[in-house]
Amino acid sequence: FVVSPVPEQNPQRSETIFVTQHGDASGNEHTGIIIAAKDLEADSPFLTERFDNPKYYEIGWGEKDYYQAKHKTPDLEMKALYWPTKTAIHIVALRKEPAVHFPKAEVIKLQLSSSEYNALRRFISSTFFLDESNQVLALKSGLYGDDQFYLATGEYTIFNTCNVWTAKALKSAGLDINPANKLTAASVMGHLRNH
Repeated sequence: FVVSPVPEQNPQRSETIFVTQHGDASGNEHTGIIIAAKDLEADSPFLTERFDNPKYYEIGWGEKDYYQAKHKTPDLEMKALYWPTKTAIHIVALRKEPAVHFPKAEVIKLQLSSSEYNALRRFISSTFFLDESNQVLALKSGLYGDDQFYLATGEYTIFNTCNVWTAKALKSAGLDINPANKLTAASVMGHLRNH
């Protein structure tokens, strides 16, 4: 689902986010959203128990087993692509500016209004799966940097990829983007470069 920003008169685009693109050893490209740590912690206070005062968080979403695997196997890739599967949200703590933290990745800076930013934050916080006790379920850590996986909402399919999730986040932030045709990182980043 996508969260709709509240309409604003004369919006001031004073909130900054970043979108980044990474590749992995198997050649798959992945996108993520980077926002101020204090804001994500305000929405998801449990992060302060896991992370020690970062400046930003990078947030990504993907197929639970494939995303967490340090060694991507053909079996994991086939399962991720051809069967609806559970998902994970990935949180990475950044203590430097995103372009410095990820010197080999493409990082695009975007300016949002307060309403757009708040809608994006609601979308991200709704991605954490909560159990009957309203608690998140921590999974693995150690993919790269100071990071933690948590069980996420939504099913991963060939038509609902990590890049579709990023496009839904950006749609929630008020961008004119169609998540249905943003299956690849290149399509997400290309859209941002051209708009």
